[in-house]
Amino acid sequence: MATKKQVLDALRARYDYYASEAVLGELMETSRVNGEEGFSGRDISKLADSLARTGVRADNAVSALNALAEFEKEKEKAAPAKKTSAKKSPAKKAPAKKSAKK
Repeated sequence: MATKKQVLDALRARYDYYASEAVLGELMETSRVNGEEGFSGRDISKLADSLARTGVRADNAVSALNALAEFEKEKEKAAPAKKTSAKKSPAKKAPAKKSAKK
């Protein structure tokens, strides 16, 4: 998941510091993206599409967002493969101790 800072850095290819914050807020609202836990590749693609439709001379920011979206999508594809290979085999139970009866 991309962080808010990464998305803002992509928007700063076109907008200044304060404008990028405002533009991100509007893009999140129009594309119905909630970035509380980060932005998935799909979320970033939605933001880029929304910016492409509404932004004036925003080609640099759209390109930066699309590049970030592709990077995140590749990470998301690779992440499940790592999780499945990291599975541990179930631990074997220790043999029960035999009590000595006299």
